[in-house]
Amino acid sequence: MSGKKKAIFYIVLIAIIVFILRGIDALVPLAFPPEADYMKSPPNVTFRHETDEFAYDIRVNSQSLRSPEIPVVSDNTRIVFLGDSLVYGTGVQEEDTFTRRTEGLLRAQGYAVDVINAGYPQQAPGTYPRRFRELTEEIQPDALLLVLYTNDVMDMAQNDAAVQSNDIVSGSFALSALHLLIPHTTEQIVQSWLKAQAMKAANREKVSEQDSNANNTTAPDDPVVRFELDIRNLAAAHNIPESKVNAWIERNRSLIARAGRGDVSQWILLAGLLKSDFYINCLDIPDNRRAMFERLAAVITELKAEADARTIPFGLVYVPSELQFDARKWELGKQLGYEVNPAWLTQTSQLERELQNLAGEINAPFLNLTPVCRAQSAGLVWDYDLHFNERGHAIVAPAIARFVEGIVFAESAKGETE
Repeated sequence: MSGKKKAIFYIVLIAIIVFILRGIDALVPLAFPPEADYMKSPPNVTFRHETDEFAYDIRVNSQSLRSPEIPVVSDNTRIVFLGDSLVYGTGVQEEDTFTRRTEGLLRAQGYAVDVINAGYPQQAPGTYPRRFRELTEEIQPDALLLVLYTNDVMDMAQNDAAVQSNDIVSGSFALSALHLLIPHTTEQIVQSWLKAQAMKAANREKVSEQDSNANNTTAPDDPVVRFELDIRNLAAAHNIPESKVNAWIERNRSLIARAGRGDVSQWILLAGLLKSDFYINCLDIPDNRRAMFERLAAVITELKAEADARTIPFGLVYVPSELQFDARKWELGKQLGYEVNPAWLTQTSQLERELQNLAGEINAPFLNLTPVCRAQSAGLVWDYDLHFNERGHAIVAPAIARFVEGIVFAESAKGETE
């Protein structure tokens, strides 16, 4: 074979290989659709969650919800509160959640109402429409209240995974080259690795040291040592300079020890190092993250359409980050490595303005709980956790109850007087 023919042969061979790889790569999104499923608890279980800040019991009903059992048929008005761990009530007993408190306040005014807690930890907003549709197959809701938290902008699974994988890919020449050839496959590989790292950290949220040498803090099996190694490995994968990592570890060493033992959340601690611009992206919505808010807006719009199709009232509630009302937690966020803006404590964020505008566009009632939280300032959330404590739930419940009364029962009251 002549040199010219060999060159043509190899060019054709490479073209065929590239064509095959690109074809396979095009199928990856079909094989791994984003947010195709959501986590939910097994039905009819009871368990206990403990950290050094809180301890509470969790009772899950037959519909896998942290809610009283829901009869198939009921004369009561059924209001679904849809959201994540803020709705679920991480850290407090069920009777102390704002869902159950709202129900109690409405019943005290004579309304026959059942509030259904459809919140679940680590739930991404992109799963909400499917979760709501599946829930309506089991019950017939009379109203839908969508409860959003600050991090929902980035907490949609495809958003957070995409940001992390893009950061890792862009920091590696080899991965960048591979991404040009097979982008979907490269992203899936990186995201799978990130999920594996997340699972390792999550599985160590509560470590019970049984070894007789547990007091030897330098032992390889020591959970604090292992956690620090995880921190360094994750930081290296995110291309964070070692000097920055060392300074961060020294600044937060006592918290690292507590997180390594499972006494405080490892990921709440880690996020400040690995995703320092997290809250900037959520609250200020810079231009390079604009598409993320628009994905969230699409979910909100879809749920409003779902409610309209069922001719049931829909309401949108915003729960602010503690960085918007608690100066002490703002300082802690800064210590943990987050980029923080002092204006968040006193002014209206871009996220709130965007949600208000969207609510107007889709004709959805909107409740912003930031002023309610600022009126009480500190003491609404746990010291080293972003969730409401018992006082936080108690403070916001009356505002939510008034909001629900206005959108759910105002029409029925109007009908009775006509």
